[in-house]
Amino acid sequence: MFSFTLAQAQSAIGLYEGMMGNSGVAFKESSAPSYYNPSLLSERKKDSYSLAANSFGAYNSKSVGQEATSLALTPNYLGSVIVGNHLVHEIFFTSVMPSKIKYVTNAATASELTKAENQTDNTQMTFGYSMAFRSVPFALSYYADFFQLKSFGFSEITNTNGTPKATEQTKSEQTSVGLGLSASGHFSIEKYTMGFIIKTRRLSLFNKSEGSGARYAYGSPGPTDYTKTDFTYGGSTAPLSGYSFSVGHSFTNGDHEFLTDSNLVEQSDLSYRFKLVQTFGYRMNSDSGHQFLCGVNHLISPDVKYVGQSVYYSAGYSWLTRSMRSAIGAYYYTSRLDQDISALGLTFGSEFSY
Repeated sequence: MFSFTLAQAQSAIGLYEGMMGNSGVAFKESSAPSYYNPSLLSERKKDSYSLAANSFGAYNSKSVGQEATSLALTPNYLGSVIVGNHLVHEIFFTSVMPSKIKYVTNAATASELTKAENQTDNTQMTFGYSMAFRSVPFALSYYADFFQLKSFGFSEITNTNGTPKATEQTKSEQTSVGLGLSASGHFSIEKYTMGFIIKTRRLSLFNKSEGSGARYAYGSPGPTDYTKTDFTYGGSTAPLSGYSFSVGHSFTNGDHEFLTDSNLVEQSDLSYRFKLVQTFGYRMNSDSGHQFLCGVNHLISPDVKYVGQSVYYSAGYSWLTRSMRSAIGAYYYTSRLDQDISALGLTFGSEFSY
């Protein structure tokens, strides 16, 4: 069920950042500061409301005997910034998972053939509050992770050695709530900016996993007989995020800006093993307010054998209309590690300053 989470973490987040390879830890005009680096809030001079990176995307994952597909509209980032005399505040909401995913599974053993279809309704979001100090480039962010997966499935099992056949209907629900804290900062020297953010493991407040189903067996004990068996199961608990540490750099030369981030993220088994994602972003500005953005990021791991085996591409265009900045772009993610994963879509949004 959770094989798709890496691809969805590569969705476009932020009005600009998602079109620059999800680079934003040192981006002083960040449109999703609470996600990339809350200390960048201290660069804000005006209150603003952001409806950033709404993505309409398609997702596909294939492995041996299983295929998962999704087509959904996801509001990836919402934020409201309030600029005070000593602090800059933001209330934010982030969502990175498609709402509905369909799984189709075909499996075979020496004695059985199994065909199954599973529909899942997913919710994974982070929401909270960030505060950045105006006098020093440092910020704290407090947030909660909410994860819920509801599933309904149907399967048909055929015995290849005789006539008995069985069908199953199942439903399950997994829910978790966790609290997290991040500390971040940045500093600038002329045309160079360096930023960092550290996120803690989530403190689990609630974690539930339960399921039930019914099995209908045909052809046993007699060829025209069937039996019904009700059952329940616990399943695995919903996952919680681990530590993460990111360092970013930004270089400006005239109308050109170059960004790069190094992101260390603890793997889901929470055993202090980390994966590294390196991002590269580029933005070209114009005096009229038009901008061109593009970027790429790549997983760096012993499992990655060649360039492009797990990579995210993005590009977009942004324009300014009075007090509103808008953007539209596209992204594509592909991974050929344990399974064939691809995700592509359009991202768009606006930020209003007042």
